[in-house]
Amino acid sequence: CRDFKALLEAESGLPVVLWDERRSSIEAHAILHANGKKEKKHRKTVDAVTERFSDIRIGPQELTFAEGLRAVLLDLLPADAERLAHARVWAAFYARATVVPEFARVLTEFDTLARTALTAAVSHAEQEGELAPGLLVEEAVELILVLLDGVWLTAARQPPGTPVASQRMAIDAAVTVITGCP
Repeated sequence: CRDFKALLEAESGLPVVLWDERRSSIEAHAILHANGKKEKKHRKTVDAVTERFSDIRIGPQELTFAEGLRAVLLDLLPADAERLAHARVWAAFYARATVVPEFARVLTEFDTLARTALTAAVSHAEQEGELAPGLLVEEAVELILVLLDGVWLTAARQPPGTPVASQRMAIDAAVTVITGCP
C-alpha cells in the first residue's frame, strides 16, 4: 500500500493521504489490483462503493429520492482535508488511467459497478414518480457521474481551504434537474 502511495505521489506530484474509510474503496480496489491481489480477495472492497450508491434510495429515514441523492452527493463533496486528498487521488488515478491500460481497466470496472447501482436507484425513483418528467434513467445516471467527476476534479485543482460553495450549488442544480424538485 505504501509503495503504491509513493508511486502515486511520484507520478502526480501531489501528496497522498492514506486512511481507512468506506469511501476509499475506489483507491483500495486500485491498490490491491495494482499489487497483484486476486480479484476474489478484493471484491468486497469494490462492493462497498456500490453499497454507498444504494444509500441514495434507502436512507436512514427513508428519504425521498431527491433528499437521498442530495445527501449522498454532499457526503461525497471534498469539503475537508481528508476528502480533498481523496479527490486528488481520484484525479491522479484518472490521469494515470489515460496512459496505463491496467488503471483504465479498473476505472472501467468501477464505472460499470457505479452505473449499475445508480441505475437501480434512479429506476426506482422513476417508478415512484420522483424523476423529472421526460428525463431518461440513463441521462440521469450520466449526469450524476459527470457531476461527481467534475466536483472531484474541480476540488483537486483548488488550494486546500477553498470554499466548496460552487460545487454545492452545482449539486443542488443537478438534483433539481434530475428530480424536478428544488
